Order: sequence, then C-alpha cells, then structure tokens
Amino acid sequence: MSNPSGANVVIQGGTAEAKRLADMLPHAQFIRAIDTRGGPENAGALTADALRQTGASLLVDACHPFDIASHYRAVRAAGSVGISYVRLLRPAWFQSPRDHWVQIDRGCSLRRVVPNGARLFAATGREELNAFKPLYVHVFWRSVGDERVTLPLRNSHVLPAEGPFTVEGEMALFRKLRIDWLVVRNAGGQGAWPKIEAARRLGIQVAMIDRPKPLKGPVLGSVDEVMEWIEKTL
Repeated sequence: MSNPSGANVVIQGGTAEAKRLADMLPHAQFIRAIDTRGGPENAGALTADALRQTGASLLVDACHPFDIASHYRAVRAAGSVGISYVRLLRPAWFQSPRDHWVQIDRGCSLRRVVPNGARLFAATGREELNAFKPLYVHVFWRSVGDERVTLPLRNSHVLPAEGPFTVEGEMALFRKLRIDWLVVRNAGGQGAWPKIEAARRLGIQVAMIDRPKPLKGPVLGSVDEVMEWIEKTL
C-alpha cells in the first residue's frame, strides 16, 4: 500500500485517533472539533464555506464519539460541498460477565438507576452535569490538568489530578473515596479504560451512558482502515 501525504484531506477532531492519523498524513489540513481540547492549532468551526476553502476532496470526521454537534456539522458540510466523507469512530466498550453495568441512553436517566446516598465517581462531559442535580448523592469529579470546574451540585467534590491513570491507581482512589457507582460515557478507547477495569475488579456498579446515534454515512473503526479508504478514494 502506498503512503498518501494527505494533501487533499481535511481531518476534523482532537481525539487520539485524529492525532495518529495526522502523523500519518503530514500534509492534511485540520479543523479541530469544538468540544475537544488539544490537537492542531489552526482550529475553527467546520462550515461548508470553511471546508470549500480548503480545496480538499476528502473529509475524515474524527471527533469524540459524544461530540454529536461537531459530527452533524461535518456531515452537513461535506454534503453541501460534495466531497467524500468518512467517520473515524473507535469501537465502543463491551460488557463482560464480570462487569456490573446498567446501560442508560442519556445522563438524565441516572435518577432511575442510582439510589439515594450513593457515592458517585462522575466521568462524563461537563454538559452532563445537570443530570446529577435531581440526585441525592455524593458526586466526585476529577479535574485534569488546567481544567477548572465548579460543580453546581449539592455534596460535590472536585479532585485535581494529572494523568495518565493506571488501573491500580484508580482502584486505590475508588477505595479511598468509597465509590459505589461509576458514571461514564461509552467513549471506547484506551485512555479512560483504567477506571472501567478498576470498577470491574472492585465490583463497582457502572452507569454506562450509550453513545448517541450517528447520522448516515460510512463509519470506520481504526486509523488503518481510514488510511486504506483514503488510498482507494483518491
């Protein structure tokens, strides 16, 4: 297989997969998804006009699995401009017999499954914070790096921390805080996996928020698959 430079490719996203794809396509152009941090510096909202000005013929949508707003913008922009589109969407996590998961379709469903008095470790996006307001629980939220979060919740605690995180470290933290529920979005990937594995080993209940359904369009699960698609499409 040849190694395309990415001169005709636009990548939207700030995920680990987007960054790996960027390394493999040094001449690709980047538009960072609004809801991600880090990544290329030449960021901006993806619109049809912005996409048209790049002169690209391919768009790879590598935004976060829960960043549905950026995904919608990418689908609409590619359709308006008339260029080829593909979604790079890493596989979701799957429950094993050792897991204690409750699948919920969105954060607001928490009140149906989490009992009063529970001690929650919340590993969701900030847009999910309102879902915790009706709950009579203790909420622990980790603030990573320079992120500053004020929780508009009763009985809430912000935990400043620096990654990367390990399974052993997450287990020790959960024990120290006496966590009995983990609330997490099914983002997939390796970055957040240690807390899932820690909950598994400790027998902690997990409220797993299902992914939003993507719009119609081709979806590939790995950077290697996208590279093959780019070569075939070009």
